[in-house]
Amino acid sequence: MEFLKKFIDKKFIANWAFLVFVNLIVKPAYIFGIEVPLQNQLGAEVYGQYFAVLNLAILLTTFLDFGINNLNNREIAKQPNTLPSKYNIASSLKICLGFLYSIIVFVTAILLDFSSFQLQVLGIVCLNQVLVSYILFIRSNIGALQFFRLDSIISILDKLLLIIVMAIALSFQLPIFELLFTFVITQSIIYLLVILFSTYQLKQKLKTLYLFKFSVDKNAFWALIKQSLPLAAVVLLMGAYTRMDGVMLERLLPDNGEQAGIYAAAFRLLDAGNQLAILVSVILLPRFSAYLQQKINVKPLLLLSASLVVIGSCIISLGSYFLGFNIIHFLYVDATQTYVHVFQYLMIAFPAMCLVYVYGTLMLANNSMRALNIIAFSGFAINLVLNFWLIPLHGALGAVIATIATQYLVIVCEITYTHLRITQ
Repeated sequence: MEFLKKFIDKKFIANWAFLVFVNLIVKPAYIFGIEVPLQNQLGAEVYGQYFAVLNLAILLTTFLDFGINNLNNREIAKQPNTLPSKYNIASSLKICLGFLYSIIVFVTAILLDFSSFQLQVLGIVCLNQVLVSYILFIRSNIGALQFFRLDSIISILDKLLLIIVMAIALSFQLPIFELLFTFVITQSIIYLLVILFSTYQLKQKLKTLYLFKFSVDKNAFWALIKQSLPLAAVVLLMGAYTRMDGVMLERLLPDNGEQAGIYAAAFRLLDAGNQLAILVSVILLPRFSAYLQQKINVKPLLLLSASLVVIGSCIISLGSYFLGFNIIHFLYVDATQTYVHVFQYLMIAFPAMCLVYVYGTLMLANNSMRALNIIAFSGFAINLVLNFWLIPLHGALGAVIATIATQYLVIVCEITYTHLRITQ
C-alpha cells in the first residue's frame, strides 16, 4: 500500500476523471452525431477539400499563438498573482497576431493554388481558428489557476452547442455547399458565445470588473514573443508532422480530394481519441510546472499519467484494429475496404501520439525547449520525406505509414530524454 500511495496523486486523478467523464459524454456525441453525418452528406471529395482547408488553417496556427498559451499556463501556474498584468498584454498581442495569421494563411493557400470555393471556406475557417485560439488562451489562465472543473465545462461547451444547432441543420438535408457554409458559420457564432461565457467566469474567479483593455505596447509584445518563440517553433513543427498529410494528400493526388476524404474519415477517429490525451496534458502542465518549481519529485506523477494513457490508448488501438470493419461501415455510408485499412493501421499510431502529450508536457514544464525543438524538427523532416515518397505510391495508406513512423520516433526520443535528463 505504501508503494502505491507514492504513485497516487488524488487531486490529479479526481480532476482527470471529471475531465474525461464530461468529454466522453459530449465529444463522441459530436463526432458521431454531427461530424460523421456531415461527411456522409458532403461526400468524400467535398469533405476532402474542406479537410485540406482545415488542416492548412490548423497547421499555421503557430503564427496565431506563438506558444503564448502554453507559456502563459506554465508561468501563471508558477506565479498566479501575475495573471492580471500579463493577461492584458497577451490578449492584445493575440488580437494583432490574428491579423498576421490570416494574411499568412491566405497567401499560403493562393500559392498552393486552392480553388475559389476553398478560399471562401478558408475565410470563415481562419476566423474560427482565431476564436478557438482565444478560447484556449482564456482556458490556459483558468487551468493555471487550477480551476479544472470550470476548464472541463468550457472544453465541451462549444461541442454541446454545436450538437444542438447542427442536429437541426442536418435534418433539413440542405444542398452540399450550403450545408458546409452553415456548419462553419455556426461554429463562428458559438465560439463567440463561449468566449463571452469563459471571460465572464474568469472575471468572477478573479473578482475583478475589468480584465482586458486593448493596447499596443511594442516593447511588451516583443518581449513576450521572444520568450515564447521556442514554444512557437515546437508547436509549428508538431502541427506540421501531425496535420500536413491531409493537405499533401489533397495537393499531390489528382483525385479531387477523394484520398484526403478517406484519410479524414480515419483521422477524425484518431483525433477524437487523442483529445483525451490532450485533456491530460491540460492538467499536467500546471502540475508539472508547480512540482518542478517547488522541487517536488515528478516521477510518480509522470509514471501514473503515462500508465493511464498507455492502458487506455492500447485498448482503443487494439479494439479499433480488430473491429475496424464494423466501426467504419457503421459510420460511413460509402465506405470501402480502403477506408477500413486506413483506419486500422492509422490507429496503430494512437498510443505513441497519446504518450507525446505526457512526456512532451513534462519537457515543456522543465523548459527543455532545445531538446523539444530538435525532436520535433526530426519528426517533421521524416514525415515530410515519407509523405512525398509514399503518398504518390499508396495514397492515404502512404500517409498512414508516414504517421506511424513519425509518432513512434518522436515518443522514443522524448522518453529517452526525459528519463536521462529530468527524472533521474
